[in-house]
Amino acid sequence: MTNDQKRAAFNFTDDVKMAAAKRQDGLCAACGESLEVLIKDGEYVHAHHLIPAQCGNINSASDLQFLKSEDNCIYLCHDCHYNYGHDGNYSRGGITDPASFGRIFPYAFGRGNARKGSFGAWKSKVDQEFNRVFGPKK
Repeated sequence: MTNDQKRAAFNFTDDVKMAAAKRQDGLCAACGESLEVLIKDGEYVHAHHLIPAQCGNINSASDLQFLKSEDNCIYLCHDCHYNYGHDGNYSRGGITDPASFGRIFPYAFGRGNARKGSFGAWKSKVDQEFNRVFGPKK
């Protein structure tokens, strides 16, 4: 199986992307720009895997379930995707430690992460998967 085929197996569904955009109140999770305005202006927005698809095992049901989930999906504008997501290398995948989510993705739950309880529960789920995939942080 090629890397492109493997990545395709972990693509987000349209429903997952819509749910992530709704969770973020239609804002880029990092800078807070309106995704709708960016799209109308011809900008490209990215549904980004917090834990990269490249880290997944295609034969693992738990990997397939989480890596394609709303919890692993955030929308970023093009500039933020470049800066936080991949440092410009889209085939490698960028990894962001969940400990820094509040600082790097302050709009992951809308303006100023208004739903703090939901943000904490979400961060905890991603942190658990991060530790499962990469091992506990030292």
